[in-house]
Amino acid sequence: MKLDVFISESIVQLTKGLLKAQEQISMHGVNLKTGGAAAGYSKIDFDVAVTTKNDTDLGGKASLNVFGIDINASKGGQKSLSEVSRIKFSVQYSIPQEEMKLAMKKGKNLDRLV
Repeated sequence: MKLDVFISESIVQLTKGLLKAQEQISMHGVNLKTGGAAAGYSKIDFDVAVTTKNDTDLGGKASLNVFGIDINASKGGQKSLSEVSRIKFSVQYSIPQEEMKLAMKKGKNLDRLV
């Protein structure tokens, strides 16, 4: 998986998961804090193993991928060189309080249906 896809999908899925969790736990009076004006930002820490792969068939272009097993068998004179590295970084994020309140309302409405 390409690194940019991995990062964006991780953040999107995390955000959806937090909002869904807020909907489900609000019926019990529990609220998630994910930042906001008074609280600041929360942080996602990434520690990713990546590979760089340099193929002669691609004109020597390198690609950066999240670590995984990539088996590519082909006939011919293709040469490939891979190197594994680690990248550590953090991303700050905040779900707007309005979105969290909306998720809380949805959860409380679910409580009435049960």
